[in-house]
Amino acid sequence: MERYPFNYARYIFEHNRLNSDSVAFVDSQGALTYQQWQFESEKFAAVLTDCGIRSNNYVVVCVKTTKQFPVLFFACLLQGIVPVLLEPDSGPELIARFVDKLQASAVITDGEHDYKISITKYCNKNSTIIKDYEYQPDDYAFVITSSGTTGDPKLVRHRHKILFDVWNTAKISDYKLNSNSVIMSTAKLNYGWG
Repeated sequence: MERYPFNYARYIFEHNRLNSDSVAFVDSQGALTYQQWQFESEKFAAVLTDCGIRSNNYVVVCVKTTKQFPVLFFACLLQGIVPVLLEPDSGPELIARFVDKLQASAVITDGEHDYKISITKYCNKNSTIIKDYEYQPDDYAFVITSSGTTGDPKLVRHRHKILFDVWNTAKISDYKLNSNSVIMSTAKLNYGWG
């Protein structure tokens, strides 16, 4: 079996350590550097753990594709928590169905819904940074949903090894990118690929 690094989120943070002041994400609210991304992800990972959420627990995520999204996604990866990524405008019935189906420990929102955990409520909370989750390549990393064109969105589970497989096959060096490169993406981060 191919050897994978211990934690994908930590791997990305370490890979960008020398460029920690470079911008990782930009949205309408401003920019997020790699250093800020790491700090905020570690802080929110500790908040999730303080709330009793453990590795291999599912959490339903309903947030807009803003700089909060990569923060909470990587917070989950750091702790081995499996985020179930739903459209931010998913209705309460759909959210409740996935919470019940997966026995999700929490619903994470951007503060516009009245659910269990709000990112904005905890953004200034002091929590203890805890040890990264060391997962196995076949452990679930995240869950997305299909479009629901049949009337019932399906869950699509992705394993940790797929994150590294995508990273390793992207051949970033072929694109001659460097720390000053800017890449734009309009792809939704919370919807099924393809």
